[in-house]
Amino acid sequence: MKKDHAHLGLVCNIGDLAALLTGSENIENFLQRTVEMIAGHMDADVCSIYLYDDPSRELILTATIGLNPEAIGKIRMKIGEGLVGLTLEKLEPTKEAFADRNPKFKYFAEARADRFKSFLSVPILRGVRKALDDMEF
Repeated sequence: MKKDHAHLGLVCNIGDLAALLTGSENIENFLQRTVEMIAGHMDADVCSIYLYDDPSRELILTATIGLNPEAIGKIRMKIGEGLVGLTLEKLEPTKEAFADRNPKFKYFAEARADRFKSFLSVPILRGVRKALDDMEF
């Protein structure tokens, strides 16, 4: 594998994920360790996971490295709101060299993300896709 693409193999290593899962005492710990692993492999300053909450119909910041950890559980977005909500709405990656220039960008002071400019968001689906197809946006 070329050096330029070596990090891609590391991010997708099932052994790493299996070790995270077996070494985690709960889902929150697993998700936090996952963002730490991905950030390390991608050499990223920030990595976060937002989970969709059915009852509130919101994406909730659930794990992060690089953002203010006190924002976990406090930052919430509806589908289509902000760049993260846009990613879920489109069900495709969103990438921006200068995130704050995108009209969908939403600033959250509690995240303390002012120093970060670029942005990449990737939807990760689990379960039956039909559930998302049935959602009203």
